[in-house]
Amino acid sequence: MLTVVNEIYQAPCFYNTLMDNCLTGIIRYAKAIPFWQRWVDYRLILPGFFDEVAYGLGVLAGEGALTDLQARALVPTGGYGPDDPAFSVKARRQKVSKD
Repeated sequence: MLTVVNEIYQAPCFYNTLMDNCLTGIIRYAKAIPFWQRWVDYRLILPGFFDEVAYGLGVLAGEGALTDLQARALVPTGGYGPDDPAFSVKARRQKVSKD
């Protein structure tokens, strides 16, 4: 995978939304997902569903249901957005309250 990253650094390339995007690029290296499933499972083409697949394969670590993991992964914005120059610093300082 790092070889591919270095190749892209040397010669940038563009994604193809369906056949070669950030998600499908990672899936190429996922031995737990059979080749045929990569093309017949819509969840592997549409990135918004990949968490379901990763959870089902046991790739996402943590206890509880998928919805619990998703809730714990939320980054509260606290009045700032991704265009804020200090976004990453502020996001790391935030604590998600446990209800």
